[in-house]
Amino acid sequence: MEIRDLTNQQVDIIIEELKNMLSHFDINTLNTPFGKIKSRNMLVSDINNINFKLSIHRGNREPERFSLDLRFNDTHDCLVRLDVKGGAHTNPDGTVAPNSHLHIYNNIYNPKDSFAHPIDLKYFPNISNLYYAADSFLDYTNVKRI
Repeated sequence: MEIRDLTNQQVDIIIEELKNMLSHFDINTLNTPFGKIKSRNMLVSDINNINFKLSIHRGNREPERFSLDLRFNDTHDCLVRLDVKGGAHTNPDGTVAPNSHLHIYNNIYNPKDSFAHPIDLKYFPNISNLYYAADSFLDYTNVKRI
C-alpha cells in the first residue's frame, strides 16, 4: 500500500485498522478545564505496520479550541484531524465547513487534508472539552490505549 497515493477505500481501511501506542498515554491528563496542552505520541498499525504521530494541541487562551490529528510518520500527511472551534473552513471546491470540523485524507487535494467535513455526532457525540473529544477521536481512529 503506497501511503502517498491512497484511495478512499484504503483510507477507510487504515482508519479502521487497530493502532497501538508505542509509549504510555494517559488520556486523563487531558481532563483539565484550562491550560496549554501539546502532546505527541507515536503509534503503529497492527496489520500494515504503518507508523503514525498523534498530536493533541490546546492553547492557553481559548480552552474550548483544540485540535487532534493523526499523521503518517513517513510523509507527514494527515490521515484524520479534528478541529474544534478553530473557525469555519473553506474547502477547495468552495463549500464551507463549520467552526468545528473533521479533515480526512483525500488524494484529490494537496495537502491531503485540505477538505473539511462537518462533524458526525454519531462518532463525536461530545466535543465540549478536549477529554471527551480525544476519547471519541481515539475510538474513531481505532487507537488502542495502554
